[in-house]
Amino acid sequence: LTFDGNMVHIETEPVEQITMFTSGKKTLFVAGTEDAPVTSADFKIPDKTAYVRFDAVDFRGKHANTRGFFRDELGI
Repeated sequence: LTFDGNMVHIETEPVEQITMFTSGKKTLFVAGTEDAPVTSADFKIPDKTAYVRFDAVDFRGKHANTRGFFRDELGI
C-alpha cells in the first residue's frame, strides 16, 4: 500500500475484489474473476474525503482490511 499525494496504489495476492471505502460512504472498487484475478489497484482519493480504508476479498470470501488513513497523516 503506497500513497503519492491523493493517489493510492495497493498490491495483494490474487483476489476477487479490492475496495476503497471513504468517509463520505463512497466506495470504489476493482473486481476480477478466477481466470483473471486482481493483484493491484490504483485509486484517487476524493477531495472532500476525511479518511480512506481498503478491503481485499479473496475467492473464498475472506476479507483483509486496512486501518483508516486520514488526510492529515497523508499530507493531503
